[in-house]
Amino acid sequence: MPNGADKNFGRLCCAIDGFRIRYKAWPTAVRLRAGIIADLRDHVLGPEALAKVEAKVRLIPDDALMIAEDGTGHTYNLEEQGYPSQEPDIRARDWLGVEAFEAVRYDRDMEAAVHLMSQPNYLGSPDVRERVLVELWNGSFTRRSSGTMARAAEDKADAEACENAARIFLGIDPGYTPVPAFNQPGVIDRHAATVLQIAEKDPVRCMTWLFLFFLRDLWTIVVAMEKSGIGPNQFRRQGAEGVFQKYMRTLTGLPPCNGDREVTSAEAATPGGDAGASEGDLEEEDADG
Repeated sequence: MPNGADKNFGRLCCAIDGFRIRYKAWPTAVRLRAGIIADLRDHVLGPEALAKVEAKVRLIPDDALMIAEDGTGHTYNLEEQGYPSQEPDIRARDWLGVEAFEAVRYDRDMEAAVHLMSQPNYLGSPDVRERVLVELWNGSFTRRSSGTMARAAEDKADAEACENAARIFLGIDPGYTPVPAFNQPGVIDRHAATVLQIAEKDPVRCMTWLFLFFLRDLWTIVVAMEKSGIGPNQFRRQGAEGVFQKYMRTLTGLPPCNGDREVTSAEAATPGGDAGASEGDLEEEDADG
């Protein structure tokens, strides 16, 4: 049974299909309510497409819901005989050669989606989003566990890496393809500000905080593991997966799940802090966890 915004076009096609199945011919007219004709013209097909329909079959205002006929006594009354239970040899939609606005929009949206998915580093891809997060974390871990940099230098490098990630997700980095109407200043940063309770108004700084929070949450887990003597193989099970999922959801525009831990900007102000890795705190093998 046709439904949705284009249901009247679906009903028209069903009446014509029923006629075609029964008589192996096309009707010359369809009697239907005047309001349905107006709906087809103004909301479903448009004047141009409706003119193409009427070039093949006359639409006659009538009290009937939908009756297809050929002027020789052959009729198909959709209200009395119901929707066809089988497909005709040629569908009415194909014979008429038009589509409802809704179907055209769907096809265009699908075409646009396929095109975006084929673009380099499309941020609508979960793999791309996860890769940015993984590279951000691996860089921070390598720096802080190597023991070759001063703490201030580590903090600065993390902040710069987080700002680079912020520019990626704001659609500023030309090496990445943004999700239309989401990966742009004033949209994704406002969502992040709401989810993570970030007071920063500047889009780049707001998103930079988001990624600093991400690193802070992971370092908190690593240091807690070290203090508890838990091996690196337990890293994911100890909460790293949950952290990744939390920020993946935020970067997709989804609300947080119950149980997501909030981190304040004060905590993230020094990503090294208590949760940072000092020289000798972490073994390099923890990165593989």
